Amino acid sequence: MEIFQPRPLEAGFETEYANDLILVDTLWGGDVGIPGANAHFIADTYPDPTTEVQLPPAYSDPQVIALREDNTKSDNDDGKLSAEDRAELINSIVGKYDLLDIPERLDATLGQEIPQLRRHFVANMGRCFDVMAHLAASKANKKILAPSFEERYIVATRRAPELIDPAELREHLRATLASVGLEVTTSRDLRETTAAYTHQVGIVSPEQFEQEVARVNKELMDQIRINIFRKLHFRFDGHADEHLEDVAFDGLKFEAFNKPDSHISGSSCYLGGLTSDGKPAFRDLVEFNAGHPITRPALWHICSHEMKPGHYVDSVAADIGWRCKKLGLEAVAHTMCTTETVVREGWAQKALAMAFGGSEQAVIDALGSEHAVEFAIDRLVDAGKHNGPILLQRDGQSLDAVKEYLARDCVQSDLYVRKLVAWSKHPILGSMYAPGYAVGHDVLTKAVEKYGALRVAEVALHQEGYQDIDTFQQAL
Repeated sequence: MEIFQPRPLEAGFETEYANDLILVDTLWGGDVGIPGANAHFIADTYPDPTTEVQLPPAYSDPQVIALREDNTKSDNDDGKLSAEDRAELINSIVGKYDLLDIPERLDATLGQEIPQLRRHFVANMGRCFDVMAHLAASKANKKILAPSFEERYIVATRRAPELIDPAELREHLRATLASVGLEVTTSRDLRETTAAYTHQVGIVSPEQFEQEVARVNKELMDQIRINIFRKLHFRFDGHADEHLEDVAFDGLKFEAFNKPDSHISGSSCYLGGLTSDGKPAFRDLVEFNAGHPITRPALWHICSHEMKPGHYVDSVAADIGWRCKKLGLEAVAHTMCTTETVVREGWAQKALAMAFGGSEQAVIDALGSEHAVEFAIDRLVDAGKHNGPILLQRDGQSLDAVKEYLARDCVQSDLYVRKLVAWSKHPILGSMYAPGYAVGHDVLTKAVEKYGALRVAEVALHQEGYQDIDTFQQAL
């Protein structure tokens, strides 16, 4: 078997961008050098460092290694740094790598010939990294968290934080529940009716998970080929003359875990890499939490989100574009809590409708009225993810008040209240990640209405370069 040596990062932009991403990731507890999703955070994915691209120099810096090691220790472990020593280490790393002045430094590495949208993308990402570095430093030094919640939210979503009114979403859920024969009188709590719906359509058991995921994925792939791949010409020349219709999309590995108390329902960790004969492997590890009850209709929604045509297809398309040298490193070093994240989550939230031609009604017509209920539930979950952090972090409401709001106004089960509260409390998950689902879905939905599903798919799958939630709308 041939051994493929990873190439060094190119001097200039590649090294600077990778350094900044890995350093911010380390400041917030991530380690992209460990395979799988559990250790990944801001640096969600990175080209396989064993076969393709070396990790940046900062990854091997002794101080950075010391911080990564400290991140893995509990407060009671021997050798855990004191708060003062940890703050000193963080301050030293931040100063050494100039992490409080990222946007200007990144821009200086791009040169004059760079396309304007790519320059805009890199500027937005630099601002996100910069905000995270400032926040990590203020947190370590026990100062008032700065930048503020509003500044964090704006830098990631490119809009000001405004609460989503869930009243209309609740009424829509009520109507869809009635359409599948459930009692929706005002005397019955909407959470109770939603729980009755779950019982009516049935939960996918852990024993059935793998088989059901395989079945849904096959049917989704059939729809994607008909409604997207065969209708668009994907310009991936240079990759063995392949277009997306020719790609097998067989690098998926699926694993289920059972942790009811976890706030993670599912994750997609794209690994990419090469096969033993040097061909792109398009590897992706998808994990679903069987401890979070998933109805049979909901399985379509989570499979389309995490896999096809959501995160997995998105990642494969970016991987191909990068191998063709049409896209830069930023296209395969995917992130969390950034402007890039918002468009990726928007595409994934819209993925099931896109598989069926762009319309939720097309999904309902093809798969049944239960999917109208699932879409209604999805929008209320998005509203909860979006509003919880605003109420808690910006408006200063108590934790109990936010829990009650999520349960009553956003119709969330106790399990999902716990999940959304965990996100809401986190200084960057709450302000820079959780809002991305609602904001991204809103932007993608309006784009489909204005430009059509095929044009949106073309841009979302990187035919106009690699975009974030800001540049995406310009690229359309």
